[in-house]
Amino acid sequence: MTDHVDAGQAERVIAELSRMDAASQAHLTWLERLHKTLVCHLPLDEAELDMEAHHHCAFGRWYQGVDSPLVVRMPSFDEVGRLHARVHERARSILETFRDSGRVDEALYDAFMSDVTAFNQSLRVLQAELWQTLSRNDPLTGLKNRHGLTEEIEARCAGTAGDPPGTLCMMDLDHFKAVNDGYGHPVGDRILEQTAEHIRGRVRGDDLVYRYGGEEFVLFLTGCDTAAATRVCERLRQDIQENPAVLEDGREVTVTASFGVAQAAVDDSADMLVRRADAALYRAKELGRNRVVVDAPRAGEDLVAVGA
Repeated sequence: MTDHVDAGQAERVIAELSRMDAASQAHLTWLERLHKTLVCHLPLDEAELDMEAHHHCAFGRWYQGVDSPLVVRMPSFDEVGRLHARVHERARSILETFRDSGRVDEALYDAFMSDVTAFNQSLRVLQAELWQTLSRNDPLTGLKNRHGLTEEIEARCAGTAGDPPGTLCMMDLDHFKAVNDGYGHPVGDRILEQTAEHIRGRVRGDDLVYRYGGEEFVLFLTGCDTAAATRVCERLRQDIQENPAVLEDGREVTVTASFGVAQAAVDDSADMLVRRADAALYRAKELGRNRVVVDAPRAGEDLVAVGA
């Protein structure tokens, strides 16, 4: 399963985005001071000639101090650091030439400004990657939200030959509105978080999991046929039923879940797959809830129900 972003991680990413913005502003101030030194022939700051100047500036201190693994894993993070170091390397060369000759080499200055532009662009890319990551994750459960579901599932189904691309499972917590109404939304939130943990305990690294909305979840079990997917869902159904949420006063709140299972075919659209799984889920509700129902994609087949 792909990395999830829980509420704590999301808060750290947002904090890092704020610190990155402040560090970027400080870097702009540094750039303005550098230009003023060259234009007005001000005394050089010897610290700028240090080979490690890019570590000591405000942006460098932020970059080295990032404490969010999620930020560090972003594709553009290393490029930001590389370009930042190169900007300072160019600045050092310009200042050394200026110190020795009293002039600025035009070619060196053009290369410097090109690096500054590339560095600023890399910052915008990093910010966009982080905001996109946050936008595709549910902050309560840490699971993906439905934002990227269509694209990601259809990519798994596209052009796969031989083995099944996978099976989509729709899951809904039974009578969840009654839980919120009877115990309050904080208890409902705790149950949703606990459910997400149960799901993580049953899926593999290459499976996809989404909080589809409210108390609904979608699992795409990569490479699984309906038989294997049904076994996963049945174990998950039991996990949820057998592990009630324990309140501060010792009371227990037991919930159950219903599942609809639909195996993907090559080049299935995500919308078609979701509709089939949703129809099976609806049938599970009709049959009394707390069970797994398998979609019957071919004419004349019956839906298969497993569970309580």
